[in-house]
Amino acid sequence: MEYLVLLQNGLVVLLTIAFSWKLITYMWGSVKMEKEPMKVLVTGVAGMLAQPDSLFGYAIAPMIARGIMLGPDQPVILHLLDIALAAEALNGVKMELPDGAFPLLKGFLNCHEHGSIEVLVVANPANTNALILKQFAPSIPKENITCLTRLDHNRALGQIADRLKVHVSDVKNVIIWGNYSTTQYLEVNHVTFTTRNGERPVREHVVDDHWYLNISNMLKIEFITTMQQCGVAIIKARKASSAFSAAIAACDHICDWVFGTPKGTWVSMGVYSDGSYGIPPGLIYSFPVKCEKGKWSIVQGLKTDEYSRAMMDVTAKELIEEKSLAKSCLDQIFATKFTKFLHHLTVNLSQGRVSLFSRFPFGYATPTVETATGRRWISLACGGLSGGVTGSAMGQIGYAIAPMIAGGIMLGPDQPVILHLLDISPAAEALNGVKMELLDGAFPLLKEVHATTDVTEACKDVNIAIMLGGFPRKEGMERKDMMSKNVPIYKEQASALEEHAASDCKVLVVANPANTNALILKEFAPSIPEENITCLTRLDHNRALSQIAERLKVYVTDVKNVIIWGNHSSTQYPDVNHATVTTTNGERLVKELDTDDHWLKNEFINTVQQRGAAIIKARKSSSALSAASAACDHMRDWVLGTPKGTWVSMGVYSDGSYGIPKDIIYSFPVKCEKGKWSIVKGLKIDDFSRAKMDATAKDLIDEKEVAHSCLN
Repeated sequence: MEYLVLLQNGLVVLLTIAFSWKLITYMWGSVKMEKEPMKVLVTGVAGMLAQPDSLFGYAIAPMIARGIMLGPDQPVILHLLDIALAAEALNGVKMELPDGAFPLLKGFLNCHEHGSIEVLVVANPANTNALILKQFAPSIPKENITCLTRLDHNRALGQIADRLKVHVSDVKNVIIWGNYSTTQYLEVNHVTFTTRNGERPVREHVVDDHWYLNISNMLKIEFITTMQQCGVAIIKARKASSAFSAAIAACDHICDWVFGTPKGTWVSMGVYSDGSYGIPPGLIYSFPVKCEKGKWSIVQGLKTDEYSRAMMDVTAKELIEEKSLAKSCLDQIFATKFTKFLHHLTVNLSQGRVSLFSRFPFGYATPTVETATGRRWISLACGGLSGGVTGSAMGQIGYAIAPMIAGGIMLGPDQPVILHLLDISPAAEALNGVKMELLDGAFPLLKEVHATTDVTEACKDVNIAIMLGGFPRKEGMERKDMMSKNVPIYKEQASALEEHAASDCKVLVVANPANTNALILKEFAPSIPEENITCLTRLDHNRALSQIAERLKVYVTDVKNVIIWGNHSSTQYPDVNHATVTTTNGERLVKELDTDDHWLKNEFINTVQQRGAAIIKARKSSSALSAASAACDHMRDWVLGTPKGTWVSMGVYSDGSYGIPKDIIYSFPVKCEKGKWSIVKGLKIDDFSRAKMDATAKDLIDEKEVAHSCLN
């Protein structure tokens, strides 16, 4: 009997401890403070107007806002800087970033506290630009000024992985020595790759003498030449320089610097030489480095053979020549402007700030030198990727979305992907350039890339299809003219998906007119379930969230449950009647916090409806990063589910809910769970909303009739 009492008492104690621990962890979770925002300066971000061949700043801004650079729990405040001529385009970028509804983006505020700063120079000549910056910003510690050679490092990893037929995540410890130029030395003497039998040096991977001779030649000649000319090859293919691969490399650089490199792994960074490996002090030179607790250190004690020594000295000599030339270029006017800018830099940056120089922000050119997981893989098809040849807005979205998918933004950080890239035949060369950049990004989740102009090949066994390709509406074109171009495109693509896609394929149509294009696709792919064909209205949804957040002076993460009803066009109805805001007193309806009925029913609706046109006017180009981000949000919520108590807007096949006619693709509020969406039922609809919802439904019915007339 005593044993039973003791056992009973013991169980009570254990249950009490378990309950107490649960209570403590719950309370801790509810009061846990968010990190203080880190302020990040990006220069040259407008890019498209001031520097048409460079989209680096435009590519990296959403990556920072998404947490790719500084982690998924680090809020950021972005400071965007460009030259005066790019002011309007810069404002367009600033408009697009809130439209992305990025949870980590806390604003674009200015600060005036003095503090530490980590600087990464990307603009070429990067090493020498970083050295100039160091000289004119003496209060910034020399170890806090670096330049980007991580892009070359990532490219080298990709080339070796491709050569050895292994995944890029299995290769490590290449070294980029010296200058970010054609004299850089890419060394593989210390590179290892992971096999089933453990890590092996690349140079020990010898099958026979003939193979050894080939690999030796490849490592010393072909490999180095290929790597040094990789950027040139991409420019030739895309008719524009690398942007997203450079942006990813910059994120990798800062991420490793801030959070540390994995144990046993080094990376390449352009840092201030301390004389290691016989490299003259006073240069910004790329070394192998390890990072820990926000500090880098040069890897010491590596053996360098005679060939490596010679190559390292050649690139050091070029940097000495660049340094001498830069000094001769620093006339009084240039020095005054540069000193003034850097004075503001050192005075105006607050603690923990990161600075990314993608282009120097004043009207004088810098010196240039002419010298010698365990999860199954998911296959995704993306149409209209290259854009640079066709000039289409969809091409820009495709270029923006590809690295987001490869980086895990769309399907999560543990979902491997195989990308199928599709575009028209005239864009084949540019499409190959996009493929090259994806490989250069060294994305751990990207298992394969297939680039093709054959729609059948592109659709083979895909689980997800992102339909970006379409004929854009041009000046003077009637809507019917545009639809007559798009109907046959979507009829062909629907037939290919019908015959070759996976049976569970999920389709997202982005190309306009998105709702009607999706309807055409549904009609010509009858075996794809109607619930698996959707169109994008999440961009409008995100825009509505950001407008409300700005109006009420809250973060976009505090706002939820807006609704976009109907067509992705100027007749769409952004509805705030059910939207709520999280306050210190709990959730409250937007209409309780803002009683200005005129703003809610007029200005707010018009702003969301016309937001795309406003961005085109500012950027001289349509939304790309915000549209790509919205497509990722759409697909992620569809596959992984919406948060409890939250709905999102998706263009889906109408089942007659809310009196909307069947047989059209209409945007409804939906909740998602286990890969399926369902329309939110039972919401009250007032007379004003009813009229707006019916007007946009009529617009879709008219479009459907026009599309059918085009088919006939």
